[in-house]
Amino acid sequence: EFSRISVKIDGKPIYPVLNDVAVFSSKSAMLMEHVLRVNHEEVWHDSSDGLIISTPIGSSAYSMSAGGPMIFQDSSVFGIVSVNSLDITRRPLIVHDTSLIEVDDISSRLFCEVVLDGVDRFRINNILECTKSVPSVKVIKIKKDSTAVSALTKKVKLAEDLLNMRSEEHTSELQSHVRISYAVFCLK
Repeated sequence: EFSRISVKIDGKPIYPVLNDVAVFSSKSAMLMEHVLRVNHEEVWHDSSDGLIISTPIGSSAYSMSAGGPMIFQDSSVFGIVSVNSLDITRRPLIVHDTSLIEVDDISSRLFCEVVLDGVDRFRINNILECTKSVPSVKVIKIKKDSTAVSALTKKVKLAEDLLNMRSEEHTSELQSHVRISYAVFCLK
């Protein structure tokens, strides 16, 4: 069983999400201001490109690419990541999945949007509320030996392989450039 996030936008319930809830300005590269509260307690007032709230399953997707941690799938937590904050000390947060997460006083030069699981967009005027959705979702494992740890390990290994490929391409390109330069030097 996996946690989902129950979402309310400006007080209106929307469907629960399995991966993440993101809040951004409707136009990219435009700052958004907001206040983050967890269990009614203010955590920060921020100016950033946006904010991502993720489940453990969603933590290895958009949230991770924005600098958030990979969270083991059996953890009872949510991740919160401020995307490109103007405050260089701003770091991702981990909160218990029973927490009430509120993002309010949301403003931008244009309007802001909430994006659910990277698919549906909803205009937001002021407040986003996220809580644990009941019931949780049951997922069928296709592979008998597949675990949350093995899935994360495979994802990290894939990322390392991709980075190594780029390094090897860059190295061979550089070696080729050096050979051409050497040949030109010898001709002179």
